[in-house]
Amino acid sequence: MNMRFAGALCVLASMTPVAARAQQLPAPASAEAPTSEPPAAPLPVAAQPAAIPALTPVSVEILADLGSNTSVSGARFPIRLAAPLVVDGVAVVPAGATGEGEVVHAKKSSGMGAAGELVL
Repeated sequence: MNMRFAGALCVLASMTPVAARAQQLPAPASAEAPTSEPPAAPLPVAAQPAAIPALTPVSVEILADLGSNTSVSGARFPIRLAAPLVVDGVAVVPAGATGEGEVVHAKKSSGMGAAGELVL
């Protein structure tokens, strides 16, 4: 099966409220087995608004089932940060922060063998 994914992420956030919520958010569940190593020290959380540089890697979890056969353009779906958004060693957005994504384009596969398309 030939699959292609194209996506874009736009992060719009006021860092002051996010920093205030950082202590209230539960830590995301980890599927890893416990190790004998001590846990890493938590990153400091930004107290002031911070600019997020272009091309900063962002790791998100999509919390809904999506597919070219079932999704429709314009539909929104929940997402969650899988890892904190870190700038200069400071977590400007904590892991577990939630948001929403949007299906930009969805096209079902055709009966003639053409692959479906899904752009988020």
